Amino acid sequence: MYLVFPVPDATQMQEQLRRQQAQIASLQAKLGNSLRELGWANLRIQPLEEKLRQERIARFGPRSENLNDLQLLLLLDEPSVTLDEVSAETSREPVTAVAAHQRRQRKPGQPHPGRQELPAHLPRKETVLACPPAACQCGACGEEMAVIGYDENQVLDVEPVHYFVQVTKREKRACRHCAQRSVGAAPLAPRIIAKGLASDRVVVDTIVRKYCDHLPL
Repeated sequence: MYLVFPVPDATQMQEQLRRQQAQIASLQAKLGNSLRELGWANLRIQPLEEKLRQERIARFGPRSENLNDLQLLLLLDEPSVTLDEVSAETSREPVTAVAAHQRRQRKPGQPHPGRQELPAHLPRKETVLACPPAACQCGACGEEMAVIGYDENQVLDVEPVHYFVQVTKREKRACRHCAQRSVGAAPLAPRIIAKGLASDRVVVDTIVRKYCDHLPL
């Protein structure tokens, strides 16, 4: 006994093949659209992630004394930070606690160590503040009080640029031994603005202030 299977028609096979090809083309088009949408989504996510990272730095960056979970997330977002560094940050003592511990170590009645002294190589300029006339007379007898000392206060200060007129005298020489009376003068150094009223230092300082410090002319 033989089993006879029906042989599919060639037309039906071609029609089925066309339907499969159409389905494949439709799926490929949908896949392409999905990939493009995913690419655009990644482009939109990247600036948002960077903005979030900057916000975390601004809120929980160097100004923050205590370490919290958001700071750990900030550390994990950095590509160069390892897990060992994050573990070390989690185990460190807060700055406020260290400062309080150091303050507790000072004994009661112990004098304050004083302010830090400014470098000795910096030049000193002294300004003497005289007492007002009311403080120069004794409140008990009315006689003028004598100066017995000064309370000194040192601060780091800075002076602005001093403008002055640079006078350059070029030596001139003349021969008094011949009839031609030749005259010669010392050569003048080249300048950025020839015959101008501003020296090279003023020109450079103006350019730096304008284009580096963004100050108006």
